Amino acid sequence: MNFSRRVFGGTPDGFKLVIEYGPSFREYGEQHGGKVRLPKALATLELAWTSEESEAEVVERLAQRKSALVLERMEERVAVQITVDPTPNAATFPEPRIKCSVKVVPSFPALRTIHATRTTASGTVSPSLMAALLKHCELKGVWKIKGAEGFGNWWANCTEVSQWESMRNLNLSYCNLTSFPNTVGELKALRILRLSHNKLTSLPSGIGKLQELEVLAADHNLLTSVPVELRHCTRLKEVNLENNRIATLVLDLRPLKDSLHSLQLFGNPLDYLPELSPCTSLRSLSVANVRIMADFSYTRWEVEVAGLSYMSRGHKLVPLFGLTFRRSSLQHPLLAGALGRIAEDRANCELIAREVVAIQQLVLMALGEHDVVVRQACKTIGHLARLNESVVRKLIAHDVLSAVSSLLDSKSQESQLCGLSVLSALATSSDKVNAEVLSQAMLARLHSLICHGSEQVCCAALRSLSELCFSPGNKAAVRQAEGLLATVVELAQKRPHKHRAIHPATTTSRQSSGGRQSLERQPQKQQLRPSQPGFAHATKHSHAIGKESSDLMRKTALRVLAVLGE
Repeated sequence: MNFSRRVFGGTPDGFKLVIEYGPSFREYGEQHGGKVRLPKALATLELAWTSEESEAEVVERLAQRKSALVLERMEERVAVQITVDPTPNAATFPEPRIKCSVKVVPSFPALRTIHATRTTASGTVSPSLMAALLKHCELKGVWKIKGAEGFGNWWANCTEVSQWESMRNLNLSYCNLTSFPNTVGELKALRILRLSHNKLTSLPSGIGKLQELEVLAADHNLLTSVPVELRHCTRLKEVNLENNRIATLVLDLRPLKDSLHSLQLFGNPLDYLPELSPCTSLRSLSVANVRIMADFSYTRWEVEVAGLSYMSRGHKLVPLFGLTFRRSSLQHPLLAGALGRIAEDRANCELIAREVVAIQQLVLMALGEHDVVVRQACKTIGHLARLNESVVRKLIAHDVLSAVSSLLDSKSQESQLCGLSVLSALATSSDKVNAEVLSQAMLARLHSLICHGSEQVCCAALRSLSELCFSPGNKAAVRQAEGLLATVVELAQKRPHKHRAIHPATTTSRQSSGGRQSLERQPQKQQLRPSQPGFAHATKHSHAIGKESSDLMRKTALRVLAVLGE
C-alpha cells in the first residue's frame, strides 16, 4: 500500500496524539452551573507520525518527549504527616503522643487527557503501535479520551479496560465503530459517554453498570433498540438517541425521574413514546420531527418543527400528531405545553381537530394530576372550541362537559379557572350549544363559584355566565335560578374599593346565526328598577357577599345584567 501511494503520488496516513498533563493532586472537575469543567492543563505534549515511520521510531520519540516534559514540570512539595500514637502506659503518659514528620517529595504532572486524530488520508492506526505507545503512559490517572476516525476502539483493544480506572469522559464519536465492547461497564467512574456518528447497531448491556453516568450520546448510528439495563443508570441527565432506527423504545424512565433533563429521540421511526410523566426534571425533548424546550418553571416553551421546505407547517406536524395522539400519553408538561403553543396557530388547530383521538387525549389531559398539563390542555381545548360549532360538537361528544364539571367542583383555584376558560370558549359557538352547556347543574356550579370563589374565580364565573346568557333560553334560566340574579345585582351595586378608579366596561361584540346585539360601553353603575322584571325575585333572595366588589368584579356583574337586558 505504501509503495502504491508513492508510485501514484499519494500521501501516507498521518496521525497525531495530543496528551495533556495536570496536577497530580487535583480532583476530576468542579461543578459550574451543573456542568463539569476539567482543570486547566499544566502542559501539553503533541506527537505526530505517518504510516511510513516504523513503530520503534514513533515510540522512541514519545518516550523522549515525555521524559523531557515530566522533568521540566517536576515540582517539589512539602509533605506534612501528623499521627497520633496510642498511649503505651496511662500512668506514665496520661495524654496521647502526637508525631509530626515533614519531608520534601518530588511531584510530577499526571497524564489527564488523550486526544487522538487522523491528520491525512483515510487509513487506520496500527493496533500494535498504539499498544506500544500506551505502554509508555500512566493510564490510571486519565480522565478523558477523545478518539477520531481511524482509531476505533483502541482504548479497549490495546490495553486492559481496568487500567482506565479514573476515566470520566469517553468520546469515541466519528470513529467508524461497528461494535462497542461490553467491558465498558468496568469504567465505574465514567460520567460522559459519547458514541455519536458511528455505525453501531446495538449498545452493550454493560452500560447499565455505569452508576455515575450522566450523559449518553449515541445519535446518528444504526441502533434499533437500547438495552433495558440503562434504567440502572439513575444519574443520567442527558440521553441523545437521535437519527437511529429505533421503532420500539422499551425504556423504564421511572428510575431517572429526578435526574433526566434532556431526552432526544428526533428522527426515529417510533411506534410510541415511553411513559414520560414520572420525569419531573425533563425540560428538553425531541420526537418525530419536533424539538421542544421549556424553562424551569414550565411557563415558556420553544417548539421547532423540521420538515421539507415544500411542506406546509401543518403537514410537518402530522408525524408528531400521529405519534403522540394515537399511541402515546401526553400527561407531561413538556408535551402539553408544546401542544398549547402549536394550537395558537389556527391552521394547526384545524389539523388537531381532525384527529378524533386528539380530542379524547385532550379531555383526559384536562383531568390530569399536573397543574401545567391541565392548564395547557384547557388552553388547547379553548382554541379548538373557537373554531366552529362542529368542533364543539365533537368536544361535547367526548365528554368535555364532564371534565369541565370536575374542574369546577375542584377545591383548586387553578382547576376552577381552567374549567371556566373552557366553558367560556364553548359558549362562543351558538345559541343551541349554549342551551346544552348551561344545564341546571352547571348553573348551580357557576352560582356557587360566584358566591364562594376567590375574586379571580368569581370574575371568571361571571364572564362565563355572560357568554352563556346570549342564548334566550339561558337568559330565562338565569332569571329563574333561585338567588343567582340577586347575587349578580348585589355585586353590580357594591361600592368599589377605595383608591381605585372605575373605568367604563369594555366593548364586547357577539354574533350568531340568529343575530346577537353588540354590547357597547356600559354605564359605571346600573341598578334594577322596581318596574323591571325579576326585581322582586332578586331582592327576595338577596344576600350579602361579605366584602366590597373590586372594579373588575363590579364591571363583570354589570356586563351580565346588560346581556340579560336588565
